[in-house]
Amino acid sequence: MRRPALLLLVLGGLVSALGCNPVVIEELDEAVLAVRSTSPSDVWAFGADAGAGPLALHWDGSAWERIDTSSLTGMDLWWGHPTEDQVFLAGSEGLVAILDRPSGAITVAEGIDPAHTFFGVWGPSSTDIWAVGGAIGAGLPPAAQRWDGTAWTPWEDPAGPGEEGDVYFKVHGTSASDVWIVGNRGIASRWDGTTLTDTDAASVIADDAGNAPSLLTIDVGGDAPVAVGGAGVGEIIRWNGSAWMRESPDFAPGMLGVCSGPDGALRAVGGQGSVYDFDGSTWEQWERGITFKGLHGCLIDADGGFWTGGGSIAAAPLDDGILIYDGPAAVKQP
Repeated sequence: MRRPALLLLVLGGLVSALGCNPVVIEELDEAVLAVRSTSPSDVWAFGADAGAGPLALHWDGSAWERIDTSSLTGMDLWWGHPTEDQVFLAGSEGLVAILDRPSGAITVAEGIDPAHTFFGVWGPSSTDIWAVGGAIGAGLPPAAQRWDGTAWTPWEDPAGPGEEGDVYFKVHGTSASDVWIVGNRGIASRWDGTTLTDTDAASVIADDAGNAPSLLTIDVGGDAPVAVGGAGVGEIIRWNGSAWMRESPDFAPGMLGVCSGPDGALRAVGGQGSVYDFDGSTWEQWERGITFKGLHGCLIDADGGFWTGGGSIAAAPLDDGILIYDGPAAVKQP
């Protein structure tokens, strides 16, 4: 039986850092893995499957709607990319799909190896979408699919399929000729429309033995691309136009999400309920107080509203979900 979501206005802790009362929706059956939007009145939360289909919640500025994803039962939604008429979905079991917003129909791409999990999806237009992922532990090259407005087709780096065992975790960009992909082993590559070029992030975050941790999320919507990740110890790196700069805070847990917003806002989220703000020179941690659950992704909308979600995400089952909002909107309980 689905537990009801619980809406809390929390006093203290993060409130003192924010200066207002964040809205917390918790005790969701499914961990929240992504929050994306096209506008403050078009916000989507995606997540795991608790048995009736993966989590897909839509906020229209006044109320929440739970999207029927029963056709995807057994799969987790790791990311989504909404547009005006469609929502592009990426998830486990080789899931790459499109939700038609007017009808609610979900069309799943066929013929994709279910060993692959697609962790990220993004595109500069509804006729140019990337979905990226891989098969963790299976010894396969990284996976990518491209949507051209008509069909999904496998995409492979023109230089070769990539190293066996590699996984792409996220994709983000500013245009068809400025697409960034991050992954395991410190992968951070840039697609210029013709060539995928490694930007040598691994050397910046590698340990003394030369081993680089995974980069899990990248955001290129702000003044400069920022990527986050880490294994045990969190990593934050920022692109200066020609090279990556390591800006990882001391003793930070693994960083799982990063997001940019209006007026230069830049935040990163991660394990143990951690939230970090970039003040232009350093990353400052918010005072804890809302949750010690892992936070997996974040969003700063056009009104400056901050969204993040997570839950019990360190291992399966991905459950005990939480969704947090801080901003000017009167966000209500689902």
